Amino acid sequence: MIKWTVRIGYLFVLTGLIVGSLFITSYSDQKPAKTLDVFCWGDFLGEELIAKFEEETHIKVNLHTCNSNEELLLKMKKGGVPYDIIFPSDYAAALLIENHLLRPLDKSRLPFFASLSKQLCGQFFDRDNTYSVPFSWEASLIAVNKKLGLDTSHVRDYSLLFSPPPHQLKLLSSQDAGENFLTAAFYLFGNQEMLTSSQIKEVRSLLRKQRTFVEAYCDYRAKYLFTKEHCMIGVGKSCLIDPILEENPQIEFLFPETGIFVSLENVAVPVSAKASEENIYKFINFVFRPENMALHIDTASMFPSLQESLLYTRKRSDYFKALPARILDNYPILFYKLVASPSTIREVWVDVKS
Repeated sequence: MIKWTVRIGYLFVLTGLIVGSLFITSYSDQKPAKTLDVFCWGDFLGEELIAKFEEETHIKVNLHTCNSNEELLLKMKKGGVPYDIIFPSDYAAALLIENHLLRPLDKSRLPFFASLSKQLCGQFFDRDNTYSVPFSWEASLIAVNKKLGLDTSHVRDYSLLFSPPPHQLKLLSSQDAGENFLTAAFYLFGNQEMLTSSQIKEVRSLLRKQRTFVEAYCDYRAKYLFTKEHCMIGVGKSCLIDPILEENPQIEFLFPETGIFVSLENVAVPVSAKASEENIYKFINFVFRPENMALHIDTASMFPSLQESLLYTRKRSDYFKALPARILDNYPILFYKLVASPSTIREVWVDVKS
């Protein structure tokens, strides 16, 4: 699933949203007993999954969609709908928790919790999963065309993304400023809490050097650029693996030993939720049933937090289905956490692209 995330802009507006009381709403304290308001990405859950839940439970789902975490928060600020269940990404969940905007979950009512992939639980934003539960995730890998003849048997780090491709070819990189900045920082310095001013200068220099051999900064057009061989190397999102390989089996996806960046989508309940807890937990448990999570995987091309659900997918390839365990069992999981202020990252990115 391609998500139009705008991490830096999101962080700039968040403070204003919180000051303005994020969950101001014009709704009354009551809503129809058989109604749930769910907020998620536009291509995330899918009509089949929602229809199945409604038929089984006779609970009406009002599905509200967004293209970014920023949009999710802006719509909450605008008011009008007190969302009962939301699906924030890891960095968004961190800020929602920090500002006391999520309701603690009763894990005794979540029988699936013990079966979740342990590597996805207890992450930096919610160490005890008090407020959120991992639902699905995607990885940023390195895609390489086999025609380059590179030795890809041992890929230690991200040097392939920061070195000029052979034969004066061009590179494809992410369109996200934060992802590019964080990847460069990790490549240079490993895991850091915050960069020094001299380290930021080195990141800027590396990204400016990389810019000279970048064909495009994009996510959505990556499939076209890889399959048509306009780019022979670059960042490859896991959600594009099947469509890319269907059109061009010469593309190979690589796994840096130092760690793989992931984006983790979570289930959470806002403090402003108006639906009954019974109905909220019915929905959460429903989407975590393996056969139902498989419908989500087929819709959004995400990796699941429940490995068992891969047994029920109808559209994903065997290669795709083997990747979650391969990644989680063999590589450190990295998150796009800010190691510099949003204003610094934005300023560096503007300079790099100018």
